[in-house]
Amino acid sequence: MNERRRSDRITLQSQVVVTHFEAVYQLRVANASKTGLFLEAEDLDDMPEFSIGAEVNVRLFDESLGEDSDVLAMATVVRVVRGEGLVASGFALTFTELGSEDRERLHTLLRLRGVARPN
Repeated sequence: MNERRRSDRITLQSQVVVTHFEAVYQLRVANASKTGLFLEAEDLDDMPEFSIGAEVNVRLFDESLGEDSDVLAMATVVRVVRGEGLVASGFALTFTELGSEDRERLHTLLRLRGVARPN
């Protein structure tokens, strides 16, 4: 398999609100990196908005960041996984816009939670 990741993934069980136009979902982050997230989504058939290439707004929140310290970003769906068995269903996002303060909050979260998963 050709590995395309640019940075290590960190196992992260934070929450995220993802918005695509009028569709709004609160999902669980399975893992994260400096460049993107993998979000678990049990029934992808109920979420047709999130297909490859879709642009979304992301609001990542985690109690370790403190109140009013969410990470806000724009991202693009780059992979959709229809999991079976032990493989989780969901979709991968790559960040396309991430301000400097949000980037710093994300890096802080990755350091605080940081157990890197092997690629």
